[in-house]
Amino acid sequence: MTAIVSAELVEQAWRRIGALDASEALKLQNRSGKFQPELVGFVLGFTSKISPEAMGIALYAMLALFEMFQRAPGTTFRKVKDATIMRLWTNNRLAARRSGAHPGDP
Repeated sequence: MTAIVSAELVEQAWRRIGALDASEALKLQNRSGKFQPELVGFVLGFTSKISPEAMGIALYAMLALFEMFQRAPGTTFRKVKDATIMRLWTNNRLAARRSGAHPGDP
């Protein structure tokens, strides 16, 4: 199976996001919100009750992932719907619980 995002693109995205100052990161977060509003809302909602440091890591990862997929050559992505996010979240949580990797709810 061919990777959608190359290792080189992953490295570039992590470095680019890590080098942003706070105002640039906020601009990118706002752009991401326009690109995938439901997904950004889910991430912000899910991380709202964790420590600021953990939330920062989650937002950093989210921005890096958006950057990777937006820059991947030959890719186009539709906006993901809330129902799809919740269905996949539930399926993944149940699979993790069955495997013993996630014994309870977050």
